[in-house]
Amino acid sequence: MKHLAHIILIVIIFSACSNRRAKYTVAMPDTNENIPTEIDTELLENDEKVIPIQLNEYNVLKITKHRCYTRCKEYEFTLNNEGLVFYHCKSECYPIISGHYHGFVGRGKVVEIKSFIRDKKLKSLNAQYPIGIPPVEGIPLTEIELGSNTGEVKLINNYHHAPKDLLVLEEMVEEMISEIEWEKSLE
Repeated sequence: MKHLAHIILIVIIFSACSNRRAKYTVAMPDTNENIPTEIDTELLENDEKVIPIQLNEYNVLKITKHRCYTRCKEYEFTLNNEGLVFYHCKSECYPIISGHYHGFVGRGKVVEIKSFIRDKKLKSLNAQYPIGIPPVEGIPLTEIELGSNTGEVKLINNYHHAPKDLLVLEEMVEEMISEIEWEKSLE
């Protein structure tokens, strides 16, 4: 009886081991290509699913332009370190119509933005411009958040008279917005 129990146990273990197979395959994104917009769950042979690994994502840059009393662009733009960009156009965002969009930029563009922020020492700028003057309702406000892989975020509120390098960064973002192939996101 003991031997029969051992044999049954061995058969169960053997059959369990022989039937085990990987249910998921981890896919590393190609560093030279754009990152997919959503998890690819296309079934492969043997019912395997492709699941991208979790990356250390953080926002490199977020710019929010608020409404003013005249015709001002009003939008929110976010660029993360993996090249994923989000754009929420609220008004006056030609040629893009209002709504939520997403897209991708190449690694070169992410490195360019990160290098510009570092080289121009934008994280050492004051938290508000102009300095010492309270904000006035209706004057265009641009909020700029500069992120890092440590989770720290530098927030700069620009009402006017910001340093030239900060304005150049905004121009770089405006140029990037016009070049990205945007896809409409679910709202």
